[in-house]
Amino acid sequence: MGAVRALTQVGDVRALLALREVARSDQGRTSWGESVADAAQSALELLNRRSIWTQSLELVKLAVVSVIFLLSMALAFGVIGALRNELEQFGRYIPGQTELPTLVLPTPRPTATPRRPTTAAQPTNLPAATQAITGTALQVANVRPLPGTNNQPIGRINAGDEIIFLARTANDQWYLIRLGERRSPDSFIANPDGSGTGWVNRALVSPPAAEVPVQEPLPLTVPTATP
Repeated sequence: MGAVRALTQVGDVRALLALREVARSDQGRTSWGESVADAAQSALELLNRRSIWTQSLELVKLAVVSVIFLLSMALAFGVIGALRNELEQFGRYIPGQTELPTLVLPTPRPTATPRRPTTAAQPTNLPAATQAITGTALQVANVRPLPGTNNQPIGRINAGDEIIFLARTANDQWYLIRLGERRSPDSFIANPDGSGTGWVNRALVSPPAAEVPVQEPLPLTVPTATP
């Protein structure tokens, strides 16, 4: 009986063969009357149950490993496919999908022209300078006796007229001008003081090429009729 138990604990193929031989041919009995053949048969059945359970566990393990392997392969194929697409698209321009880099050039900052300080107001009738500061009328514009739109026009200039800059307001919004030689036939400035000058908004003329002196506008004088 001790040999049967030992063979049961071994559980390999040789033990199975020995137990089968004992169950088939051994007629002996143990000291307490149990048949040795029956004990061997019971041991064989126990080993068979263990073998079935072990095989089931092995099948489950194999199935789990197979599923993990398949998932790993699918993930690897997905990563390889995405990498291949990225490599194929690299360096290729596709309209509507690929954005080209925008080249931004630095914008040069304009250099401010220094202004000469003025300490006193200049008279309306300025003496002719050595070189006149000229410009061009950008469109049809009204010429007024004072800077601002709350007074009636005293003249008109047309696009392309040559103008001569004489002065400017402190806020650079209005220029005191007179007409140059190149002008439209219907352009005129009829200042009541007879100077042929008037004020025009800076948005209507080209900017002067040089510094224009600041002048405070003088009160409008209307000639008195001779009795």
